[in-house]
Amino acid sequence: MKNVSIILFVLFSSCHYFEKEDEYKIIREDLAQTRAELEERIVGNTLFAEKEFLKMPPNLIPIKIANEQRAELMDLIDKLIGAAQKNGNKQMSFDYKMLGNELMNYRALMLTLVQDSSSLHAKTLNVNADSLGKSHFSEKTGKEISVYLNKITLDVLLLNEEVISRLISESKKEIYPVDSLEMRVLAKSSSVKKGESFRAEILYSAYETNEDDLFFVADSLDKEKNELAGNIDTIYSDEENDSRFFYSFMPKKAGDHTLYFMGKKKLGDGAVKKFPVKVKFKVK
Repeated sequence: MKNVSIILFVLFSSCHYFEKEDEYKIIREDLAQTRAELEERIVGNTLFAEKEFLKMPPNLIPIKIANEQRAELMDLIDKLIGAAQKNGNKQMSFDYKMLGNELMNYRALMLTLVQDSSSLHAKTLNVNADSLGKSHFSEKTGKEISVYLNKITLDVLLLNEEVISRLISESKKEIYPVDSLEMRVLAKSSSVKKGESFRAEILYSAYETNEDDLFFVADSLDKEKNELAGNIDTIYSDEENDSRFFYSFMPKKAGDHTLYFMGKKKLGDGAVKKFPVKVKFKVK
């Protein structure tokens, strides 16, 4: 009940900006306390998973990805908060579109990590960059912006905590039938700027990805044969961790792009199962 009360207070405060210095101090301290509590629970859940998963078939990759993405986004928001606080009571310009895109990309990635994404704390991160700017960043002082940015950190942490809890729950199942095996392509972003690379990580849900797994990518798919066609590239495991597979591609043209990924995994009976996945992204 205490956490819920603090969060409700923060949500109210983010829409009704403070008028006095002591009010700003109270809001900032409550935000910091709530953030500390959330981060403590996330660390506890992660340590629990690392201990329990030693006895379970699944690996920790989805949880590691969730924490890596959360840490990266939190680092960005913390830098923005620092810049906002330096402006104090002065109005400041703010690149809210960049922040809105980062929040949407984070939300999309978190939702792809779990098999069942229903009821996750993701609605608040489903933002429209223009409305985000007009509502919370247009003609606002540094202090006002820092309060809302701190509120966003709670939304990011809440979603991260729920995703980790959901992953732990999904991974506690003792039997993983072959039919439940899925290949996932976790794109860093659904859009990239021209001259930048499209990046993604490829992994299996429920089963550990290992160095014997084969992954390929191409620009077309032969649906009748269920095989890749056109220009085919092999995706190799990471040099530092052979259970993680990353793909990076720098498109030469702007516009919509489609890539077809194919995983080939040898099962316990020696049979090889194919996993085709289509990924679309835009180059601006």
